[in-house]
Amino acid sequence: MKLRKIEIIGFKSFREKVVVEIGDGMTCIVGPNGCGKSNVVDAIKWAMGDASAKSLRGNSMQDVIFAGSENHKALGMAEVTLTFENDLNARAEALAGQQDDDPNALGESIPREFRDLAEIAITRRLFRSGESEYLINKVGCRLMDIQDLLAGTGVGKQGYSIIEQGQIGFIVNARPSQRRLIIEEASGITRYKGQRDRAERRLEQTEQNLARTRDVLEEINKQMKNLERQARRAEEHRTLSAELKVLEISALLERRAQLFGLRSSTQKGLDEQRRLYEQRKVSLARREAGSSAARIEAHVTEQRHTEATQNFYKLDTRLNLARSNRNHGVRSVTDARERLESLQRERVGQQRRVQSLDSELAGVREELAGLLGTPEESDVDVAQAQASIGSLRDTLVSKQRLLDEQRARCAQARARQERIDDRRAWIAAQLGELEARQASAREQVDGAREELEDARRAVSRHAIDLERLNADVAAFQIRADVHTKALAEARMALQAGEAAANQASAARHKQQARVESLDAMRRRGEGYAEGVQKVLRWAEQQGRADILGPAGSFLEVPEGWEAAAAAYLGERIGDIIVTSRQAAFDALNMLAAQRLGRIACFVLGDDRTTPGEVVGAWLQGLELVESLGDVPAKGDGKIEAWATARGDIVFANGRVVGGFVGEKAEGLLRQARQLEDLRRELVQAVVLDEELRESLELLREDATIVSGRLDQTRSALAAVQHDCRAAAHEHEAQERQQIRVQTHLERVCAEDVAIVPLREGLAAELVALGDAREALGAEMPGLQVMLEGLGAEVGALQAQIEQRNLQLTDTKVRQAQVRERRRSLEQSQERLDQSLRGARHQIERFEREAGQQAERLAHFEKVAVEAEAEARTLGESFELASVQIKAAKVALDATLLELQQIELGLSGNRREIEAVGARVQELEIESRESALGLDHVDEQLLERFGLSALEAKPLVADLVLAVASRPGRINYLRARIEAMGAVNALAIEEFDETRARKLFLEEQHLDLERAVDDLRKAIARMDRESKKRFEETFAAVNAKFQEVFPRLFRGGRARLTLTDPDDPLNTGVDIEVQPPGKTLQNVTLLSGGEKALTAVSLIFSIFLLKPTPFSILDEVDAPLDEANVGRFAEMVREMSATSQMIVITHNRRTMEAPRMLYGVTMEEPGVSKVVSVRLSDVDDRLAS
Repeated sequence: MKLRKIEIIGFKSFREKVVVEIGDGMTCIVGPNGCGKSNVVDAIKWAMGDASAKSLRGNSMQDVIFAGSENHKALGMAEVTLTFENDLNARAEALAGQQDDDPNALGESIPREFRDLAEIAITRRLFRSGESEYLINKVGCRLMDIQDLLAGTGVGKQGYSIIEQGQIGFIVNARPSQRRLIIEEASGITRYKGQRDRAERRLEQTEQNLARTRDVLEEINKQMKNLERQARRAEEHRTLSAELKVLEISALLERRAQLFGLRSSTQKGLDEQRRLYEQRKVSLARREAGSSAARIEAHVTEQRHTEATQNFYKLDTRLNLARSNRNHGVRSVTDARERLESLQRERVGQQRRVQSLDSELAGVREELAGLLGTPEESDVDVAQAQASIGSLRDTLVSKQRLLDEQRARCAQARARQERIDDRRAWIAAQLGELEARQASAREQVDGAREELEDARRAVSRHAIDLERLNADVAAFQIRADVHTKALAEARMALQAGEAAANQASAARHKQQARVESLDAMRRRGEGYAEGVQKVLRWAEQQGRADILGPAGSFLEVPEGWEAAAAAYLGERIGDIIVTSRQAAFDALNMLAAQRLGRIACFVLGDDRTTPGEVVGAWLQGLELVESLGDVPAKGDGKIEAWATARGDIVFANGRVVGGFVGEKAEGLLRQARQLEDLRRELVQAVVLDEELRESLELLREDATIVSGRLDQTRSALAAVQHDCRAAAHEHEAQERQQIRVQTHLERVCAEDVAIVPLREGLAAELVALGDAREALGAEMPGLQVMLEGLGAEVGALQAQIEQRNLQLTDTKVRQAQVRERRRSLEQSQERLDQSLRGARHQIERFEREAGQQAERLAHFEKVAVEAEAEARTLGESFELASVQIKAAKVALDATLLELQQIELGLSGNRREIEAVGARVQELEIESRESALGLDHVDEQLLERFGLSALEAKPLVADLVLAVASRPGRINYLRARIEAMGAVNALAIEEFDETRARKLFLEEQHLDLERAVDDLRKAIARMDRESKKRFEETFAAVNAKFQEVFPRLFRGGRARLTLTDPDDPLNTGVDIEVQPPGKTLQNVTLLSGGEKALTAVSLIFSIFLLKPTPFSILDEVDAPLDEANVGRFAEMVREMSATSQMIVITHNRRTMEAPRMLYGVTMEEPGVSKVVSVRLSDVDDRLAS
């Protein structure tokens, strides 16, 4: 795997993307101190998985990201890509002859999935948020995958392919165990060590799983017998429950049949009452028909009464109207008489006014006659004055016209002078402005050219930034996809964890419910005598803590020996354990007072002993035997009795008791043991539940962390996308700026060219305007003299016209006064004529209106007489109508009384119908209740048993038990089931599940044992292979070291030794050297240059023995003198024939050796750039 290309973006001082191509042979990287040469080595190490910030010369891993400079802001990501050429096929041909001797000679160092690829690209990214990514050929991977890819090639983290500054001294001064790592890398056993560590961790985990499996199997074996007994009880309980179900179904069906018969009899009575109800309704209908005829007659009578009432009210209205008309006629006669008298008075007043107006009109006419003829005499004088003034005005107009013409000529001359002066000033200003514009245009041309160049550079720079940001967006998108996938996996794991936790919690609550149920049964004393139960309930009600419970609840009897213990103890199982004698007395007194039965109490003698210890001591005189045949003929005095598991007992005094013990006492002891077992299981369930809850919390934290990383990545992606859009907009703006600057430059150049002819034309025009200005200056004095003479003549004519106008005005004023007085008298005459005509017209109107009022007076008097006669006639008709309405009221009252009697009879019939209807409703309710009872029975069948009536009947068809005996049997079954106590209904399923789990765990146990054996064999095999390879490689490196050392030192000898030859897997490697002319000594006693040359000898020995694809030597030649540098360079040039040698140096002799030379510089502070020179091409050009 040869290194072909290094791509660096944002790593340390490399802000922009840098590509370093590595060819075959020797490549040299040079540059001044601090320019970033060693950052190239750090980038290669970092990309290959170095996770130590200290080895990368930083305090934290974020220090490898470009931190910014004076002109550039910090970046948010660092990325390095190493592209390798996979030369497996070429090496296959070269090593074809070695396959028989060394099966691992070809391609062992490369994982199988990468062997067919022509190129392998390793990429590492680090974001400032702390998130990191590894990729192989742009596909996400783990750090372990990269380490496996590089392991055994000499290129890994512990390899010998990268020798940094100071590492030469470290190789010499390192501990033997640290120096061993170089030999291991050369031998290719680095991968084996990693695989061995992982195998050991898997072996440890497998052994732990195996131990847990054994523990679980032991626990399951303990549970199997108990679950088997519980399953038998559950089966019995199921059988009794099935019989009880059939009997209860038969009881419900019997009840259903009874309800069905009741509903049938109720339906018959309901039909009879409905027929009676219909008959009553028919009878009521006939009576209602008779009532309808009476209602019609009453209606007719009522209508007659209504008509009489209406006629009465009409006559009353007409009478009132006639009386009102009569009164109105009288008032109208009075009003007409008053108006007639008023008109006569007004006519007399108008006649007097006419006389006054006639006298005033005569005086006005007399004065008007005296003013006739005066104004006409003045009209002749006015006409003569006006004619004289008109002649003067004509002369003035002609003179004024000449004066205006002369003034116009002078004004035109002055205006032309001013225009010429203005034009000359404007042209002078334009010439100055054009000169300034031309100078400014030339400056703008120079500035625009510089601005255009800046715009072009800015466009290029923004294009590069945009390309980089687009790459960042793609990288962040890939990273977001990776985090999204990780979040989905974390959520799936969280869902699985929640399911497991919920399952464990359900099992815990189920176990806890069973414990609480059995504990409650123990506290209530279920299964014990009635007196024991009464005392326990009484003690619980009274809060008596000194009454502990029955003795059977404190016994712990081995499984299967409950019958033996119950037979031996007998009734003592039911003894109530108390802490004091007074407590026993109180319990006995309570039973005696309530006549509830008898009990036995046992008083604890010592407060320090527990009830379990005391009750357990009762069984110390009992020995358990398999059969009665095992009972010894004579006891030793300590044993009081021997008992079998069935409950047969042989006492030491010769008494033998046996037979069926009974399930009651045995069940009590079994229940006590089950309670203790369940409590232990509950503790285990609680522990498991808590462990799963803790695991669930960890999974939730992992999901939260992954979600947070995804949010951070998305935020970073959004920020980079925002920066990308901003960069695109900036790029477009710079392109527009470049176009604008180009256009501005073209426009300014064109303007500079156009200014030259404008300046020449304006200069010529300025000369011509000067000549015209001089000609106008000579013409202006003559024009001014003529203008002054015409002005004097016009002034004299204006004075004469003014004098004549004053005289004419006086004449016109006098004439106007006379005419105004005459006009006023004429208006007065006309006004008086109009007033006189109006007064005479009023007199005529008054005379006409007086005649009309006389006619109205006569009409109103006639109307008043007619209204009086009509009122007398209507009064007589009104009296007759009053008598008729009283007669109609009497007839109506009689008819309504008859109708009321008929309605009373109908009310009796309606009450009878209501009584029958009420009975119908009662029967309907009974029928509905029967139907509801049937529905209730059907619902009980459906809810309790999931059956309909038709489905239930076949289940009880084969029931042979008599109906009368079924209730007793039901009560017996219920009591039997209740006497069985709490039964684990899931015991059968639990037993089957436990048995299946046991089989599964046994298979898992066998698989784990085989896995442990396989792992141990694999570890032993890797140890053998590692030992073999290390020994072979050590011997080969030692031999090569003994050859290279004398060559570099020009004499002397050296060798490698093992610190512990008996333990090749853990031994260290030491160096013994003897430079020329010196004695054999340890390497630590050498000088600095000798140590460096010794380390170089060791490294070159390994290179020559097992060359790495590429090697990096970072200023390794710094401690060497001139002669040793020459030998160092010669040796490197020889090794470059088989490996790529990348050398960082300041030494000129070393720079002469490579084929490719890269220079690292800092054109601007804090930002590194790379330039390259192919020396082989230079040599060829120089040779040609």
